[in-house]
Amino acid sequence: MTFWTIVGFEIRRVARQPAFAIVQLLLPLLLIAILGTALDSDFTVRDETLERVEVAIVRQDGGETSGLLDDAFRSPALESRLELTKAATREEAVGRVREGTADFAVVVPAGFGEALLAGEAAQWELISGADSRKNLAATAMFGSLLERLNDRQAAALALGAGAPQGLPAQASAGTGPDSPEASGGAFGGAVKVGQLAAGSDFSAMQYYAAAMLVMFLLYSGMTTGINLALEKERNTLARLHSMPLPAWRILAGKLGGSFLLAVLQAAFIVAFTRFVLGVDWGTSYAAIAAACLCIILFSFGLAVIVLSLAKGSGPMLVIFQIVINLMTFFSGGFIRLPEGLLRRIGEFTVSHWGFQSFLDSMLGRTDGQPVAILGVIAAAFMAGAIVVYRKAGYHS
Repeated sequence: MTFWTIVGFEIRRVARQPAFAIVQLLLPLLLIAILGTALDSDFTVRDETLERVEVAIVRQDGGETSGLLDDAFRSPALESRLELTKAATREEAVGRVREGTADFAVVVPAGFGEALLAGEAAQWELISGADSRKNLAATAMFGSLLERLNDRQAAALALGAGAPQGLPAQASAGTGPDSPEASGGAFGGAVKVGQLAAGSDFSAMQYYAAAMLVMFLLYSGMTTGINLALEKERNTLARLHSMPLPAWRILAGKLGGSFLLAVLQAAFIVAFTRFVLGVDWGTSYAAIAAACLCIILFSFGLAVIVLSLAKGSGPMLVIFQIVINLMTFFSGGFIRLPEGLLRRIGEFTVSHWGFQSFLDSMLGRTDGQPVAILGVIAAAFMAGAIVVYRKAGYHS
């Protein structure tokens, strides 16, 4: 019986098991599809257009800054998002907000202009309505405008006679035609409109395709180890040892068959997600293949070590389940982890570096560091497996 005869027999034996097709091929695809679809909103930031906010303005101050406030309230940045209407009293403004005819109210108190011209912290009253999103938008705009008013008046006072009182023009503030203030007068820069966040560089489908590929390649090692343990328990291994073959060749043949099945599993998952689920794996398929090989070798090395030390398939299953699930969790494979201790712990796991290898390929990064670290870890565990095997052996 040659090495390749054992490899072929092992492939046929495992492939005929229904659990192989269900657990190793269908289950990862199902999880990728479900998680990638259900959690897509957590990975995508979409711009939302807010309706214009109806704001009731109460002007109790009619001092020297009255004209300046008129300019401020008529700035394009505010007019494009706020509908300003006058209210005679604070009570009228509050009544409009309560009735829903106004979404928000601003009260400019008496003495506002004097405080502003004196360089003191001028304040106005903001009255929120029922819509929290409109409240947030209006509060941000009026808060930014008030801060700009106070800052510019303080700057004007610091410059002395060289700058006008009240709100300085663009020239005295040192701004040019390309500045934010140039579009819409002295108040154009009080509110900037832009995208709050760009979201992730990868989609939820990409994220969980990478995470599940790592996890189920690790499970391929667990399956291999459990099958070897079951052969010892069922005494089928003893019949193989009765043949004129060294024990290491038997073990190598069985690992070789499982290795080829794991390679086919990885290729199937990548191909299916690419052409059916639309996952963009990038263009570095050589890096993906290298990462897959390293993860498979690590899982097989771990399987041989646990097989030599654990007593039976039951303890082996428990050990593998704990190790794989902990590594997947700390690498962020189940949920995205925030920056901090948990992520730093994840950097000590093979799942983290496998995960990063796939994500780097998806994002077009070519530094190769995660794959190199994976190679070192895989080599260390394979070396450990050889040492442990030589001491404990693979026998019943």
